[in-house]
Amino acid sequence: MRKYMLVVLIFILSACSLGQRQAKRSAPAPTSAPVSVSTVAAVAPTNPLAATATAESNPTSTQPPNPSGGQPSTSLLSPPPIPQNGAYLGAFVHPISSGGDFVSQLPQFQSDLGGKLPAILSFFADFLDPVPTTDLQAIEATGSIPEIDWGGNGSCPSDYISGIVSGQDDQQIMQYADGLKSFGHPVFLRWYWEMNLTDDQTKNCLGSAGAAGYIAAWKHIYTLFHQAGATNVAFVWCPGGPLAVASMDPFFPGADYVDWIGVDGFLTGNNASSFAGLYMHWYTAYVKYGKPLIVAETGASPNDQAEFLNGIGQTVPTQFPNLKAIVYFDSKGPQGEWELTQAGLSAFAQLLASPYFSFHQ
Repeated sequence: MRKYMLVVLIFILSACSLGQRQAKRSAPAPTSAPVSVSTVAAVAPTNPLAATATAESNPTSTQPPNPSGGQPSTSLLSPPPIPQNGAYLGAFVHPISSGGDFVSQLPQFQSDLGGKLPAILSFFADFLDPVPTTDLQAIEATGSIPEIDWGGNGSCPSDYISGIVSGQDDQQIMQYADGLKSFGHPVFLRWYWEMNLTDDQTKNCLGSAGAAGYIAAWKHIYTLFHQAGATNVAFVWCPGGPLAVASMDPFFPGADYVDWIGVDGFLTGNNASSFAGLYMHWYTAYVKYGKPLIVAETGASPNDQAEFLNGIGQTVPTQFPNLKAIVYFDSKGPQGEWELTQAGLSAFAQLLASPYFSFHQ
């Protein structure tokens, strides 16, 4: 009898052990720890346009296109914020009439505008020059965002486009990217603007590369900047001539490689009679990409400045809701006199004081 009970006890213990092993094998694998709210907030897009656009047309800043196969940066440097209600107002401050030193003119320009500088200050820099850190710091100290008009329209190195595409300028590009990353504050970067125009300067820079070469060079630069982690830089693609949309399209590198879509255009008296008339065709064509739009250079002749600027205040808030920045070209240009007169300054100051155009970073 004791032997029988011993056998039964051994059988029961073996069955219990087997059941425990089967239970362990059939249990689900442990899941990873839940993602905290703060982690989600760190990677969620803050741009309302980016949040509503498709992933194809608006990738996150931490996962840029990376055709060269390297690992994208996870830098959290912030690009210029996109105004949700309103728009930036900016200026290129007439350096041509004063020897090219725009920084020294900012105090007077600020005084002329009633003590307030615009949110964006634009200046030109050659492609092969070092990063203009001093100018960047001077603009940042005023509370404005710098926009660098970087190379590509004017004096260009030989084999400009092909050199970029082949990689021979990678060291220069990476040094620029690293320099802007080290600056650490938001920057607009407008490389090779007005590439679609047919003037001699554009032809000299474009050479025989054509639209396909331009797109390849743009993508190469954009990719290198993101590999360097210069995510504080917003790339502004900026053709010229807002009425000539058909000439722009062949040069568009695709929404995945563009942060802001821009255009340059000036009221000449024979191309339009108002801001809305000059820019509505371009706006309608490019708003579909879900990107913030910027008029990166604009101006009017002395007699038309006040009416032109007043028209911006009247029409942009209602007719151009995705136009998030306008930069006035306060200088003489090859095709006209755009430098602000006293009447123009007064109208610009009034525009800057309006709630819609008072946005600063």
